[in-house]
Amino acid sequence: MLKNNLKLNAIAWKAKSAGQSYGVFSVSLSEKDKEQIYMEYEQMLESRKEEENMRLEQARLKQAAQKAKKKIKK
Repeated sequence: MLKNNLKLNAIAWKAKSAGQSYGVFSVSLSEKDKEQIYMEYEQMLESRKEEENMRLEQARLKQAAQKAKKKIKK
């Protein structure tokens, strides 16, 4: 479950995607709506984290390949 500051971020994220202000958007939400938004936000964060890890791994592999090529040339 999200910490309180991330819950605020989740509602703001969803409000922005809906083209509304945080205040106007959040007032119209039920607890069930909020829980759904929290889950969606957690999934989005996890997806971003996985994508970043993949980019980092690709960069490490590319760097290792470049080092291997340099060793072969010497």
